Amino acid sequence: MIPVSFFDEMVKIAFLAKTAPMKAMATAQGHFEAQDKDWKAFEKHLRTPAFRKAVLKIEEADPTLRKYVKTFGEYQGSKNEVARIKSKDSGRTYVIKELPNGRWGCNCGNWQFSGSINGKPCKHIRSVKQSKLVKMSMVA
Repeated sequence: MIPVSFFDEMVKIAFLAKTAPMKAMATAQGHFEAQDKDWKAFEKHLRTPAFRKAVLKIEEADPTLRKYVKTFGEYQGSKNEVARIKSKDSGRTYVIKELPNGRWGCNCGNWQFSGSINGKPCKHIRSVKQSKLVKMSMVA
């Protein structure tokens, strides 16, 4: 007979052995099954490639959401910062990053919710490309 403590340890090991893709799929499924969707948490999870892949496999994700997940998720996961640009209106600093496909992305709402889906650059990206500013540093 197997001691209970040994069995308990085996259960712990089995739980810890869950792979990142399995955990990501469970998280994504949980989002789609929830009555009140937590979009802030959804955006945070987009940083991980496993979560993005999981969402793309879920049937409930419509084509627009799939495109958003792919493009904005790549922005979230990218560490390839091209420039920082300070808004003249709000004073907020926007971060321009290069995506794996060579396109540029921005953390402004216009690019996040529109440009990431339709492929058009926001005014911040256009401004940086026009001025050819690259790796501009900002002092906070």
